[in-house]
Amino acid sequence: MHPSETLAVALAEMGLGESAARVYGHLVELAPLTRDELIAEVGGGAATSAGVDELVEAGLVGVVGVGGTQLAPVAPVLGLDLLTRRRASVIDTARMDVLAAYDSFRRRRPAGDESGVEAVTGDAIGLRLQQAWRAAESTIEQFDSPPYVDITGSLEDAFDTLDRGVTQRVVYAQASFADEGYFRESVEPAVRRGEEARVIDEVPLKMILVDRRMAMVSATVDGAERHHTTYVVTNGVVLRGLIALFEATWDAALPLGAQFRSGSRRLEGVDRNLLTMLASGLHDGEIARQVGISRRTLSRRLEILMARAGATSRFQLALQAHRRGWV
Repeated sequence: MHPSETLAVALAEMGLGESAARVYGHLVELAPLTRDELIAEVGGGAATSAGVDELVEAGLVGVVGVGGTQLAPVAPVLGLDLLTRRRASVIDTARMDVLAAYDSFRRRRPAGDESGVEAVTGDAIGLRLQQAWRAAESTIEQFDSPPYVDITGSLEDAFDTLDRGVTQRVVYAQASFADEGYFRESVEPAVRRGEEARVIDEVPLKMILVDRRMAMVSATVDGAERHHTTYVVTNGVVLRGLIALFEATWDAALPLGAQFRSGSRRLEGVDRNLLTMLASGLHDGEIARQVGISRRTLSRRLEILMARAGATSRFQLALQAHRRGWV
């Protein structure tokens, strides 16, 4: 796209009309110009003159020169702030209009049909999940367990959410780590990015809570596969119950991930990973597959760690690992 076209698109996004955007593009190239010179250059007559007036009113163009007959761009900071506030006001008004329309729709529905629970099926699930991640402002809280819906860009959406400063807390089921590569490719990168993670033997259901004002829920963990249905919950009473369920499960789950963050150098990466999985209750075969070593190598590493921790059993090793801050 040509720079002038990019500028025109940017100004249009700020709420300026097409003529104003076109005029501004010429002024940044050719100013100072009188209004008549500008009309002769751009054409359009009255439309171009109206575009000049819009730019002057927006604080992006001013009158310069002896006698105040020429036009030129001025420092845009104040003008852009004004346009931003106007745009925000327009968007807020539009938002209120949409909410009012939806409220009117709900009032026309049959009595008793106000559950605040919507069933979403098929390909629409992926779209709604993407919208939920991108709309989050403060918190994402999640119960994670297979089977998973394949959504393109879901990991990138999670990273973007973390980068925007949204707090992300996830309780993983042990089964989440049974899928080969899932720990290395999805869990560990998210934890390194700032996700707060815990693990428990089973999660009560699959769920994503967004800003504690909306939840997306599968009635059962298996239901996501059998029925391919997700429920969008906005009902306040139901939401409060789901929030309480998340907090109770979070408190019961085992912390995961402090060992991945920068500053921890007490153990090698493989040892940190296998201790985390050991404490999570995974079997030797699953641990070896996830960290990419043989079962024999796993046994040797565990023996070394037990000796280092002064433990005589794997249970004692798990306790010592927590006490020493290894996991």
